[in-house]
Amino acid sequence: MNARAMTVNLGGGGPTATKYKTAADEWAEHVRQDKTLDLLFVQEVHDQDWLDAWSAPDWHVVVGSGPLYKPRSAIIANFPIKPISYSTSDYHGSYVAVAKVKSGADDACLFASVHASPTALSAEWVERWVSCGLERPVPRTGLELWDSDLVLASMRSLAERGPLIVAGDWNEARNWDSGHGGVAGKEFFEGVEAAGFVDCAFREWKADKPTHGTYQLDHVFASKNVSDQVEVHSAPGEKISDHAPIAFEVLLNDN
Repeated sequence: MNARAMTVNLGGGGPTATKYKTAADEWAEHVRQDKTLDLLFVQEVHDQDWLDAWSAPDWHVVVGSGPLYKPRSAIIANFPIKPISYSTSDYHGSYVAVAKVKSGADDACLFASVHASPTALSAEWVERWVSCGLERPVPRTGLELWDSDLVLASMRSLAERGPLIVAGDWNEARNWDSGHGGVAGKEFFEGVEAAGFVDCAFREWKADKPTHGTYQLDHVFASKNVSDQVEVHSAPGEKISDHAPIAFEVLLNDN
């Protein structure tokens, strides 16, 4: 099966949420009516009503487990999927949703829709993550740990259970360093590679292409053993919110 996929931040989690709600509703209705996509990785879902609109028999929704925050991520598919538990869900809560094909084999590909909060973490939040059972990551040069560091560490752990495609708003960009100094962006994407993931958009584009302002904050990563099953379109799409979506194709095994 060749699934038409997209990752998009719908802008429903911030102070300007009402500005983007109509666009999110219209976009979702277009997808449902015209069946333009098969697999959606969405972040900053506006509300439960928006999710409930996908309750038709031919659509399936998995949302993040654990604590419910205002920003919510989800995976939506027009084929059966099921939620997957993971060790750090009590930390990430609704920022991260994890699923797999419902009828898939034990080694079937996992999907994760992620939203990393653009914040440095207090010691309390780091300890909350560590208490879930994973080792504390090493901070990047000159920085405290950021939420994106912990999201990446969680995805690295999850990928030990099987191949993983993870897409979403990471709030990380390679060109951050050129405007702010330091090596935070460089080291984050080195960490992505060290974790065993391929940056599928960067592989296709050979450079960052902005999805929010002048930065590409949204990314599609895949475990190396399934990265050749992911093909990203040539450029980000038209904005639905303050983020531009990234469309891609995923070749799913029939099992």
